[in-house]
Amino acid sequence: MDAVIIFEDEFSPSVAGVTVLDRLVVALHRGGCRQVTLCGRRWLPSVKRAEALGIELRREESFPLIHETTLIARGDTLVTAPDIRRLIESGGRLLGTDGSLLDVGVVSPDQVNGRCVQYDHLKTLSATGPARRIRGSADADAAGRELWASLQSACDGAVDTCFNRPVGRPLAKLLAGTPVTPNQISVVATLIGLTGGCLMARGAYGSVLAGAVLFQLSTIIDCIDGDLARVAFKESALGKWLDLVGDNVVHIGVFAGLGIGLWRGGAAGPVAGLTVSALLGVIISLLVIIRANHMPASVARSRLQGLIERMTNRDFSVLLLALAAVDRTVWFIWMLGIGVHCFWIVALGLQFARSEREER
Repeated sequence: MDAVIIFEDEFSPSVAGVTVLDRLVVALHRGGCRQVTLCGRRWLPSVKRAEALGIELRREESFPLIHETTLIARGDTLVTAPDIRRLIESGGRLLGTDGSLLDVGVVSPDQVNGRCVQYDHLKTLSATGPARRIRGSADADAAGRELWASLQSACDGAVDTCFNRPVGRPLAKLLAGTPVTPNQISVVATLIGLTGGCLMARGAYGSVLAGAVLFQLSTIIDCIDGDLARVAFKESALGKWLDLVGDNVVHIGVFAGLGIGLWRGGAAGPVAGLTVSALLGVIISLLVIIRANHMPASVARSRLQGLIERMTNRDFSVLLLALAAVDRTVWFIWMLGIGVHCFWIVALGLQFARSEREER
């Protein structure tokens, strides 16, 4: 389905560092619109993010002739790609999150007369994501709050949802619209986490506790890169792999540092063996996750993917911090040395079982 954006304003306000018009173009494209046409009587502003993403945009001074069912939207509307996708599938007119009817709808040629679009008789579809008309700074601020609040990851655990993301959100807002990239933030998070592992290797109580605090800080910053990538449309394959590999490098560094520190401190039990077991388990788990990511979509969207999303969250960082505070990190290495192998064994078993069912 093609889309037409009617732009009649002299400027487009920014929401989280990206103009509303630019966001609309990207949302339409990602929502499934083949061709996006921007028309307006006045000067048409640039859409830098859409252009950076390689989205082809036609610009017309006059309204184009409509020969088939088309999605038409006002250029001052904030809407997300999932809602555009739903609108294309079901048709109708979008109902904003504030309860207002938006001039965003799927219309037939007989419902269009020049720039006059007849939305009145269309069925309404309630938006599931941020969706509203932006008339001024107050609307832009409200839209920004809704947009930031909607950001989350499938791998988020309770700690990410209730602590890491809320704590890191102010910094993410400051960085939105700056030259700082999500990949740069991922590198910073990795370096902070590795520094925490080095401190833990010293073995002293204060060093281990400081290392656990830095590890917790790295998990907070690791949430920021994802928020920034999603809110500014800066997701990339490189960023996805950098985040995955960076997380596991940090885990290896922290677990190795913790094991070395416990061994140097003379902790009771097979600390060295448990540490080696944990490190091997992390590496094997990474390989299993990579294998899952390369499986067909119909296989990956299964109990396997749900398991990976639940087990790869960062909630254990709080457990490690709590145990470091009471000087009982040896309990953590016991749980880790055994538990990580349970994860990859179950995940790999689900992969093989699912593959066999798909082949039948």
